[in-house]
Amino acid sequence: VPDNPRYDVRWMQDGYLPPNYTHDDYAFKPQNVSYYAWDVMGEQLFFNKQLPVSIIPFRKKLYIPSPIFPKKVENVLFVASGAGDWTALKNRSDDDLLVESAAILAKRYPNINFVYRCHPTWVHPQIAGVNSIKRVSDYFAVLKLPNLILSSNIPIASSNGGFQLSFLRSSLESDLENADLVFGEHSISMIDGAFKRIPFSSVNLTNRRNFFVSISELGFPHCTSVGEMEKIINSITSLDFQKQYCKAIENYNKMTDEE
Repeated sequence: VPDNPRYDVRWMQDGYLPPNYTHDDYAFKPQNVSYYAWDVMGEQLFFNKQLPVSIIPFRKKLYIPSPIFPKKVENVLFVASGAGDWTALKNRSDDDLLVESAAILAKRYPNINFVYRCHPTWVHPQIAGVNSIKRVSDYFAVLKLPNLILSSNIPIASSNGGFQLSFLRSSLESDLENADLVFGEHSISMIDGAFKRIPFSSVNLTNRRNFFVSISELGFPHCTSVGEMEKIINSITSLDFQKQYCKAIENYNKMTDEE
């Protein structure tokens, strides 16, 4: 479509974009383009960057259902985010911290199964690197913890140098099937889990800004240390935790209705 004021062009927001993100690609657009966001939470990044935005008028509103809290935690799923060189606030090595936290928790809770799901796009050379998922696999093999495994639902990179940056959601669905709790940094997969009534907690061990801040501000649990992750595992069956978590869901659903 020509960059001509005769055309009113809209670009749709792709997933969740943190309001405190530093990526400036969104500013490189034709003058006749404005953005569509999914909800008022999604608009914040564009407002902060003084970019024209409005909520998609024909969107389907999705509400988080009441969670099913486990009587005891038996299966924990880690969902990693992608990392690359597009911001100094998120480095390729940051995900190593989440990998290490999974290993620590697996040692402390031998009766809980921990599944680590690397982000499928890690294997791109401009993201985490072609051997990034294999490196996690090798590390888990060295640890020899029977309750710590790598997700087997990650697509394998093509050997001819072709890389996919988009994947079917079915592989995530398989990982979520048995999960009692989901940990992740700023992965939208945590919200996918919530739609399946699985409680989640975001985690940021970097001592830098939280890219899941909009979700955290709604009241969902957020951890900045392994100790805080332990507290989530230990308190998820308590009435206080469950009441606060359900209030966060209520806040999320109210936000979804805002125009």
